[in-house]
Amino acid sequence: MTAELRAPGGDFLIHPALLLAGAVAAGSLLDTDGQAFLPLHIGSFRTAGPLTGACTARVRRTSVSRRGEVARFSVDFFDPQGRQVAELTELSSKAVSGASTPA
Repeated sequence: MTAELRAPGGDFLIHPALLLAGAVAAGSLLDTDGQAFLPLHIGSFRTAGPLTGACTARVRRTSVSRRGEVARFSVDFFDPQGRQVAELTELSSKAVSGASTPA
């Protein structure tokens, strides 16, 4: 995370940039034939500790499903010591349509 995005200690339990980046990056690893997906809905969110710096995001393979333009999966977040500190379940992401041309 760049210096300008770092928040002073205590400002966030979970830094929103890390949460969003982890979800988007994890979703980009899904087999989507190169199509981009953006997060739309979170089924649930749970935290067990702070997530304010470096982290690892993992998509549970068993959580992945796709129906048309919507992909669903769950993401676990781990701190640098390997402790799970957050979990997004049933994150729904929608395929981004290609650029439209003006009529």
